[in-house]
Amino acid sequence: MPNQLVSAASSSSPAAYQEVYQPGAPFVEPRATVPLIQTIWTRRWVFAATVACCLAAAAAYLAFATRVYTSKAKIYVEQHGPQVMGEEGYAARSDNYLHTQAEVIRSLPILQAALEKVHYRDMKTFGDVAGDPVVWLWRHSDFRVDVGKKDDIIAVSMDSPYPQEAAAFVNAVVEGYVAFQSTHKRTTGAEMVKILEKQKQDLEVELDSRLQEMLKFKRANDTLSFRDDKSNVIVERLATLSASLTAAEMNTLELRTQANQLKAVLADPAAVSAYVQSRQMKEKDWGDREYDEIRNRLQQYTVALNGALRVVGENSQSPKVLQANIELLTKQKAEKERAMAEATFADVSRQLAAAEEKERQLRVSFEAQQKLAMELNAKAADYVRLEAELDRARKQYDLVDSRIKEIHVNSEDAGALNVQVLEPARAEERPSRPKKSLVGAIALLAGVLLGTGAALGRDWMDRRLRSAEETATVLGMPVVVSVPRMARKLSAVRRGRQVEHEPMSETSEAYRTLRTAIHLASGMDHKTILLTSPTPGDGKSTTASNLAIAMAAAGHRTVLVDADLRRPVQHKVFEVDGSAGLADVLAGKSNLKDVLRRTTTKGLYLLPCGAVPANPAELVEGRGFRQVIDALKGTFDRVIIDSPPVMVVADARVIASSADATLLVLRMNKSDRRLAALALDVLQRAGAKVLGWVANDMSQAAERYGGGYGYYGTSGDDGSSEGVVEQRSAACAAADLPPTPGRQVLVPAAHGPREIVAGNNQA
Repeated sequence: MPNQLVSAASSSSPAAYQEVYQPGAPFVEPRATVPLIQTIWTRRWVFAATVACCLAAAAAYLAFATRVYTSKAKIYVEQHGPQVMGEEGYAARSDNYLHTQAEVIRSLPILQAALEKVHYRDMKTFGDVAGDPVVWLWRHSDFRVDVGKKDDIIAVSMDSPYPQEAAAFVNAVVEGYVAFQSTHKRTTGAEMVKILEKQKQDLEVELDSRLQEMLKFKRANDTLSFRDDKSNVIVERLATLSASLTAAEMNTLELRTQANQLKAVLADPAAVSAYVQSRQMKEKDWGDREYDEIRNRLQQYTVALNGALRVVGENSQSPKVLQANIELLTKQKAEKERAMAEATFADVSRQLAAAEEKERQLRVSFEAQQKLAMELNAKAADYVRLEAELDRARKQYDLVDSRIKEIHVNSEDAGALNVQVLEPARAEERPSRPKKSLVGAIALLAGVLLGTGAALGRDWMDRRLRSAEETATVLGMPVVVSVPRMARKLSAVRRGRQVEHEPMSETSEAYRTLRTAIHLASGMDHKTILLTSPTPGDGKSTTASNLAIAMAAAGHRTVLVDADLRRPVQHKVFEVDGSAGLADVLAGKSNLKDVLRRTTTKGLYLLPCGAVPANPAELVEGRGFRQVIDALKGTFDRVIIDSPPVMVVADARVIASSADATLLVLRMNKSDRRLAALALDVLQRAGAKVLGWVANDMSQAAERYGGGYGYYGTSGDDGSSEGVVEQRSAACAAADLPPTPGRQVLVPAAHGPREIVAGNNQA
């Protein structure tokens, strides 16, 4: 496993990162492509809080929303009228018949009568209505009259917080409509009966007169034979003309009756519209396209006006324009209806004139034929004439009487036959609004959508690196090791020496894995290793101290250099005297051998920072720092350098150029992805040999959902991992002092180079 780690780290050359971000090119913030489910899981609390808020809002709405109940009545309107003056069968159904009846139900007289019947002033439903309640019903969608799309059922419904009142009002509207239909049919039949009754009285007088004349003629001519002579052509023709004249007179009577009816209709403007609608009910093809277009446009403008009044109010320009159009169309409709009625009257008048002319001609022929019959047999002809006139008068009387009876029957049964209440309205126990299931589903859907958006937005705004997988994608370089999160209650000293205090922990194993990865990386011997981070607080100092302890525990003579000349902490971690150190050596105030400090870890020495200088950048950039590092490399097997953050000061860039290897420490869920990429770019520009990066403070969730290489095995007695191949000689394992005796190195001093003898007990 360690070999695999090292192999992965070594194969990720700087060229791999160049594909993500070219040094010197305009910087584009890197982003890792993360699956949506993983993003939502990562931001699950944001997602859950958003869904919970939506559901809570829905629950609050359902708790405080007004309960609305819907009362509905269903009626079936059968389209036919009474048979008048010889009409046979029923007229074909008009396409707009049901819609016309729906408008009749919503008309002013029916709604006004229903409101008065239920005493709307005492009802809570109309308690807040200002102005005409009929106009309020027209403008609001609470009262509806709907025509079935697949059937001939008209549904009358009303929504109200008070179910008893809604049911009472709907039933009152239905009853008013039924009464209106019955009254309308009876009024029309009464007018027809009135005309026919007068004609019947005239026919009774004529029939009686003809009968008396016949009896008188018989008494005066007792000896005359009145038998039928079928061989007499004149008599037969006279009988035929008599029958034709009777039919013509009957036709003239019917047309005169229709003309009188139309004249009465034209005299009353209110009856014109009723007559036109009645004719359209009975005769599908009666009327013209212009009238149908006017009605359809009037209906469309009325619906648009109701919608505009609900949306913008009656004081806006749009409702006024629609109202003006409705008034104009209403006027055009009335004019068209009157024109249609007048055209019908003119047509009937023409037919009446033609019928009267035909009757006159038949009468002339009848009288001429009668004269011929009288010349042959005056007495017989008189008798035939009287008999024909009597028979004609009797037939005409019987026909008028049968028409009167038919009109009476149809008028009395009009309401029961034409309108059937299939289902009266009743007070509902369960509200129709709000619908709990619908509101809950909408709230849940909105919560999921908003929660997903919030999670994605929060994820997009969050610049922190959250997993090793994401960081590897952003940097184009794999993780060297993942260091698990330490307990928050641990002190800085305990954290910095975790490998020493808890050698069997997963954290200690991670640092030993890092040691092995450095040792085997690219098959090279990296003696000076720099640890830095983009910003403070990423854990570079803790990583440096624990790595140094792990190196020393493996038998490597190791020195930890606290090169953070601004905020040094290593002397506190190892609890040594930090009054003098690297800064004093670089300033020429102390010798290197005098400031090296032995730690409690076998084989590990510390070069503390010393007194914080006023010019740390100049000290690090000078030749003296390189000489110190070279001197330490000649004395120790491993030189671990703890430097300041890369993006805060320039010290780490200078140090990185002289180090054999550089490790970038990133704290998961804290380090900024943009600063991490910039830090890597800056280090590579400075000539640093970046081995990879360390995923510090890795949580268990990040381990599960994003990565790192994890930890494995158990520790041996010396703290090394099982399976880690390291060649250590007995001399190296037993060495406690840094260099061998007699080895000399040059270090900067106040007045020139000095010699230090490795193995000085002061070290």
